[in-house]
Amino acid sequence: MPLEPQLATRMALFRELRALRFGAGKPDPHENLLDVLEVVAVFAGLKPAHLQGQGQYDEGTSIALAETAARHGLLVQRSQGFGEWRPRAYGGDLQFQAWMDGPERNGEWEVLWIYREPPLSNVIGEVVKGLRRPGEALGYPECCERAYAERALRVLEALENGYRNEHGARSTEDLIECALQDRPVAVDEDPDAGLAALIQAHPYVQFIACDACTKSRGSPAHKQNNAMRILARDLDPSFAKAIASGA
Repeated sequence: MPLEPQLATRMALFRELRALRFGAGKPDPHENLLDVLEVVAVFAGLKPAHLQGQGQYDEGTSIALAETAARHGLLVQRSQGFGEWRPRAYGGDLQFQAWMDGPERNGEWEVLWIYREPPLSNVIGEVVKGLRRPGEALGYPECCERAYAERALRVLEALENGYRNEHGARSTEDLIECALQDRPVAVDEDPDAGLAALIQAHPYVQFIACDACTKSRGSPAHKQNNAMRILARDLDPSFAKAIASGA
């Protein structure tokens, strides 16, 4: 029996995406599988947008994804890469934080957005300007995004305290010099503690689930992970298995 037109187009998109070669700038196989799944999820209406290049970046891969998505009627938009979203004010030297998050340290780069509904372009623009959290465009649960951003803030604050207490930094320039020299500091909280378990608990999504979501099967993160798992299985059971085993 022939597939319904929308499902047939979805499968055609999936096959084209699976055939792409991800470049050297995208060395993580699990992330690359999720890139494929996310673009198909956007096409299927399961998530509003996919963001490419905010973490690992490969120009050739970005171009290939954009061309493939556009051939199947999805909208593509390039923007400048942007700094980390912060859920609260930084509790330290604001100039140091701005340098750590900004282009002087990180350089400038472009990211690719793939989405389906034209009005989302306005939301994307506000995300890039720092006026909205990225999850509003990407469909991430606010609780998970806030928890991850809070963890990142605490790590940066601990780093600054270490530069001051262990290396005698006093000024913004001192702090930047410590960062440039990558001076080690002792921190009470391991920034990577528990992350692997959180990823393994929700291997089909590209955000890190918060502790509360991990503990509840009815949580936003669990529901999104389950919807993406079902999509991956319907596309190809071996594809779904590869995602789960690669987390």
